[in-house]
Amino acid sequence: MSESVAAIEKVCNGVADRLGYELVDLEFRRESDGFVLRVYIDCPAGVRLRDCEAVSRDLSAALDVEDVLAQSYRLEVSSPGLCRPLRHEAHFRRFAGSRVRLRTRDPIDGRRNFAGTLVGVSDGQVVLRLDDGTVTIPLVAIHKANVDYDFAAGSKR
Repeated sequence: MSESVAAIEKVCNGVADRLGYELVDLEFRRESDGFVLRVYIDCPAGVRLRDCEAVSRDLSAALDVEDVLAQSYRLEVSSPGLCRPLRHEAHFRRFAGSRVRLRTRDPIDGRRNFAGTLVGVSDGQVVLRLDDGTVTIPLVAIHKANVDYDFAAGSKR
């Protein structure tokens, strides 16, 4: 993670924690109309519009005070959605028993894409039950992971 993104994440975590939310993820990227900072928050009761507004208001002020962004940007705050990303060991622990999809940085047993039931995580090792067996994947080897929501059934698979 670059130094500037780490500084942004530190400010975002501070604001989210202070307001009682979990910082699930953030993206800072250049898009066709300029830079965008997308911040995804969550809480046990779920995220409503007023939650996003509160975090956006306080985060905007905190980012201005900390001056961690040299360029102009658009701030977007939202919930992580139904297919929420899984980044930290705590995320994998929380969603044990759920269907997930993940992609590794390098092949493991000849493949990089996995879909299965998240058995759990321990000591930095994610365990997935696949249709054809079980695989253990080091957390540091995961490039991207998301809950696999079944839209047709209206629930996590």
